[in-house]
Amino acid sequence: MRNLKKKLFAILAILTYIVVNKALSFKPKIYKMKKIINLIFRAVALAMGVAVIVLSVLKKLDQETGMLLLGVGLACLAVSLFENKKE
Repeated sequence: MRNLKKKLFAILAILTYIVVNKALSFKPKIYKMKKIINLIFRAVALAMGVAVIVLSVLKKLDQETGMLLLGVGLACLAVSLFENKKE
């Protein structure tokens, strides 16, 4: 029984070592993914702002929809700023 515990502990240690090494090797990929997601949030915020301006000039936007679009853009900017603070 004692031998079995030692073998299981050794296998667990080896598996933990392998998982940690794999996780550390994916760090650059995760960093790139965070940068892309951050860029997407900023692009959505810019698109919402431009859409509100264009639709307002064309008189095709009511106030409620305009505020909703600006709110989505502001929320995207907030998420983008929170991600910058973590780095």
